Amino acid sequence: MFEINYIDRDLTLRYLGVKGKPDENISGLITGYEKTLLAVIKPKHTYRVFDIDSVKEDCVSLKSCCLKLTGRDIMVHLNGCSKVILFCATIGAGADRLVRTAQVEDMTRAVILDAMCSVVIEQVCDELEKYFHRQYENYYMTRRFSPGYGDLPVSIQKNFLALLEAQKHTGVSVTGSMLMTPKKSVSAIIGLSESETIKIKKGCEGCNLENSCAFRERGPDCERNCKHD
Repeated sequence: MFEINYIDRDLTLRYLGVKGKPDENISGLITGYEKTLLAVIKPKHTYRVFDIDSVKEDCVSLKSCCLKLTGRDIMVHLNGCSKVILFCATIGAGADRLVRTAQVEDMTRAVILDAMCSVVIEQVCDELEKYFHRQYENYYMTRRFSPGYGDLPVSIQKNFLALLEAQKHTGVSVTGSMLMTPKKSVSAIIGLSESETIKIKKGCEGCNLENSCAFRERGPDCERNCKHD
């Protein structure tokens, strides 16, 4: 698995909603918590690659796989792709325990740690994407798209994780309300195409998280720093 030996400070501040230069107290707390968090995270991942069998009636069917990817948004997202990568990544249960303890003792600490945990799982997913780029260098890759984005139902989460044997390989499971545990875990779909696919509009207007993104309308850096493009 990929080693994470630092936590992106700028992204942490954006998750915390800090604009401009942070005060010394916040900056000091982030620095102080970084070593503690890095000591408990245990990044893991698992993935499988499937050929796309058919795309019709707002449903993407995969070969040798019973999982159906339904909805107009995922069909558009995978337009022109011949394969998909399904993956699950996590930073482990230790991070959850650290945040829960902080919630009892110090809510400021808990909020900062939770933001830092969110940054770490983003970094893990980014490193995983770099790995996929190396492994499938002859393909064009889409950005990642998770169950629950757009009209792709979050209800596929259970079958999605079962297909990847996520519990066995990463320790990730899903609750009855389709939430993953450990909390800082991600499941996602990446399309692979032999030719460059139709470009999806970038920026807020073309994003499935347009109405809920924490980065929306944060100024000129919003699109550049957005993790959903």
